[in-house]
Amino acid sequence: MAGRQRLAPADRYLARVVDRVRSASLTVSMVADVFAATADNLDVAVQEMNRLNVFPIADGDTGTNMAATMRPIAAAARRVADSAASGGSEARDRDDLTAQFSRAVTRAGLRSARGNSGLILSQFLTGFASSMSDPSAPDGALEGALEGALQGALRNAAAQARGAVSNPVEGTMLTVADAVVAAVDRLTAAEPDAALEAITAHARATAH
Repeated sequence: MAGRQRLAPADRYLARVVDRVRSASLTVSMVADVFAATADNLDVAVQEMNRLNVFPIADGDTGTNMAATMRPIAAAARRVADSAASGGSEARDRDDLTAQFSRAVTRAGLRSARGNSGLILSQFLTGFASSMSDPSAPDGALEGALEGALQGALRNAAAQARGAVSNPVEGTMLTVADAVVAAVDRLTAAEPDAALEAITAHARATAH
């Protein structure tokens, strides 16, 4: 129970996402909410993740590095989404908006990445965000139906994260990312009409 109470800030953002899961596409605002929830959850889990840190060196800083990497990325995503919502210059054209969002996440990731874990996390999020402005990304990226968009963005994110590591080692967050993508692919292949709630629940269970 105490754990759930501590996650309240993230729940606030996630509730906003759940309220919009039946929208036609995965929007910049929705992704910004998810990034904010991720930053909140990482802040809560810092010490636990530091204790789990054993590779490549048991230096106990994985949680610290990931949280420090995530906060600026989430802030950059929120600035673009808020500017669009208020009618800022980024809102003039959807393609301009998604490209702006992708650039903001990429820049923030490059500047804030700390340690190996931060680098991998930043590349994962950059890959996810870049799907928003890449017409060749899998499944039509974020232009398609919400479920297919999420599936394609996750696949792109996992591939970019792995590609950023010169000597990928299994049993790390790269393995978790690939396992989540594979699990979501299996679910949607077996249930083409799987709802977003089922996809995210399946992904969460696989990651754990």
